[in-house]
Amino acid sequence: MNEPEVEPEEGRASSRPWLSLIKDAEQSGAEYFERAENINKLYGRLSTMAAVRTDREFQIFWANLEVLRPSVYAHAPVPVVVPRFKDRRPLPRRAAQVLERALISDVETDDLDTTLKLVRDDMLRIGRGVVWLRVDERAGVPCVKAEFVQHRDFLHGEARYWHEVPWVARAFYYTLEEGLSRFKEASGMAFEGAKFEERRLGEGVGEDAGRNHGGRRTALVWELWHRGQNVVVWLTEGVDVLLDAEAPFLDLEGFFPCPRPAYSTLEPDTLRPIPDIAYYRDQVEEINELTARISGLAESLRVWGFVPDGEGDIGDAVEAALANDGGTRATITKVKDVRMFAAGGGGSLVEWFPVEQVASVVAQLVELRRQLIQDVYQITGLSDIMRGATEAAETATAQQLKSQYGSIRIRSHQEMMQRVARDVLRMKAEVIAEQFDSQTILLMSQVDDLPEKAQVVQQASQQGADVEQALANTVTIEAVMELYRSQRVRPFVLEVETDSTIQPNEDAEKQRRAELLAAIGGFAQQALPMVQAFPQAGKLVAELLKFAAGGFRASRELEGVFEDFGDQLEQIAQQPPAPDPAQQKAQQEAEMRQAEMQMRAEEGRANLELKRKEVGGRLQLDQQRAAAEMQLAAARAQAEAALKERVANDAVRRDDA
Repeated sequence: MNEPEVEPEEGRASSRPWLSLIKDAEQSGAEYFERAENINKLYGRLSTMAAVRTDREFQIFWANLEVLRPSVYAHAPVPVVVPRFKDRRPLPRRAAQVLERALISDVETDDLDTTLKLVRDDMLRIGRGVVWLRVDERAGVPCVKAEFVQHRDFLHGEARYWHEVPWVARAFYYTLEEGLSRFKEASGMAFEGAKFEERRLGEGVGEDAGRNHGGRRTALVWELWHRGQNVVVWLTEGVDVLLDAEAPFLDLEGFFPCPRPAYSTLEPDTLRPIPDIAYYRDQVEEINELTARISGLAESLRVWGFVPDGEGDIGDAVEAALANDGGTRATITKVKDVRMFAAGGGGSLVEWFPVEQVASVVAQLVELRRQLIQDVYQITGLSDIMRGATEAAETATAQQLKSQYGSIRIRSHQEMMQRVARDVLRMKAEVIAEQFDSQTILLMSQVDDLPEKAQVVQQASQQGADVEQALANTVTIEAVMELYRSQRVRPFVLEVETDSTIQPNEDAEKQRRAELLAAIGGFAQQALPMVQAFPQAGKLVAELLKFAAGGFRASRELEGVFEDFGDQLEQIAQQPPAPDPAQQKAQQEAEMRQAEMQMRAEEGRANLELKRKEVGGRLQLDQQRAAAEMQLAAARAQAEAALKERVANDAVRRDDA
């Protein structure tokens, strides 16, 4: 198809080529739409089921869906956002944590559980369930709204596989006021020419079936996303120009604002759904026919007695008796001749109508219906264990095999719902990451410990640290938002998944948790002594622990705890091992004895030194005294010599004189 044509005289693109796409898709899906509406009637129509008198039916279709619904999808998915590679980089880990918390808030605000249950019901009942995403606001805060779309309100181009679909379209319904408010700026008053109809719930068949507009007069407007044209257009029957046209306002990886629908079975090499009921519709109709026949015959299983002396003949009496609603009591009718009922030509006062033949036919019909019901269970794969019915004589192994077999038969439906839930979460994550501002994301995630880049720079400058190094070591809001906005990088860094949407079996869950604890306990007993003996093995043991725990689904929610414990284990391995308490006590006692002996030795050395000093002091005193005496004797001798010399000199001087 070429680009939308623009009519020069009007300046607006024509809607005719786009309306032809819609008409072709409606004609292509007409058979499916008709079958879907007939199936919905078979599933339940209040006007028929509430009637006072209707043909008896065995509601096996409704009963089967009631068994399948909780088995296929039971509770809302919980978003799980993790780094694609476990290299422990801080930026992907923090970005994943913030986005996961924002998704959890969005899922709760959006009530995604209700939408997915409607998708599940349509998939199980009519073979296809559709979700459509759009950006909405709640209490002034933007959110990504996932809406359920009814089967007639969704069309797409012909294709063999979903990735080949050229366009998708969804129907919206606008009153005149709503349409002018929405499209007046783009197409003026053109919406006044739209085809308005009064649509009510359950009225008519075809395009009006199942649409509730409260009796308002509305026009059907198609919002069409064309992949090849990279454009979104709005058009309606009766208006020759496009109501609006613009570039896609959601930049999604798969282009379309809807994930691949949830299909039950597809016609080979097409995207035409085949409802599961189509495979056992014949058996359901036979079961209902037998039920009506059993009900009619069961009404005739009453006691009718015929007594003589009446005036009517036997044929009229029997006909009157069968037509007479005698309730639960026996009916007695008088006839002229009752001998034909008697085996031997009469003989009893009352001849009873032979109902044994009717009872035998009813029993055979019940048995035939039971076999047809078993055929339906074989086709659908619903085991008696799944229906809550079993035999007391069966072993636990036999019951487990039945349960596993039934689960295998419906596993494709379970995986389909898990895939739709995952795709919806991924699309929500894309919209949140690319279109919501940082303050909205932080508000949704309730994260308040992510600093801004300016705060990191200011703090580093005040502390005199390297600003570039501080920014490299700190995860900031700007870094997280840059990762979110980078569509080329984000899918390779972050992985958005969902936990199971199936109601878990409590015993199996307990067993998985017990197996996880047993595995970790056994691993710890062997690994921790090795780390204590060889601290270099700490990193290896930590990685082995995370690898071993990763094989258990029950450990998914503890993944972050295992990583933190691995880090702590590496740090512990680098520290010296803690001593044994008994060994530590003995060592302390030995140290105390050694300290006591050392103290005594020091005391002995101090005493010896004191004595040495005392002896040395006395010797030094004696030496000093002897020296003083020697000095005194020398001085005395010197003085005596000087005196003698002076006397001698005086004597000489006297002689000379």
